[in-house]
Amino acid sequence: MTEAPEIYLKVAVPERIRDAWSTWEGAEWRLSQHANRGNLCPPDKRFGVKLPADLCGVHRRMWIDYRDKRFNPATARRWPGAGLFGHLDPGGLTVHSRDGILQLIDERRREWDAKASEAMQGVESCCLSGRSAQCVPRIEAAA
Repeated sequence: MTEAPEIYLKVAVPERIRDAWSTWEGAEWRLSQHANRGNLCPPDKRFGVKLPADLCGVHRRMWIDYRDKRFNPATARRWPGAGLFGHLDPGGLTVHSRDGILQLIDERRREWDAKASEAMQGVESCCLSGRSAQCVPRIEAAA
């Protein structure tokens, strides 16, 4: 994971965010900086978050699987990949222009990032709570 910069998108990075650069908090801050500049195509936040070291083997695999789910702009399928891209968007609006198609594709990419990020955070919460029946016992995982 990269070290936190002092400046990001021409804004000084607060110390608190520099310390949390590779966490969900840091990823949210970076996303907010793109939004503040009107960037409608920000980078996916999940790729800037570090895998938590305390996850058991089962949840580590699940976390990585969600992180690595990739949106395919050629098909523009909705999360988690079901359904075909057509000339109608989910709201029933006909897309008549290249710009409209590109906007729809980017909306779907951002949807994939949001849903994958949410799933990754759910896996973390489940595992780190210590109450998941899926977890490999910590002693066995360490061996």
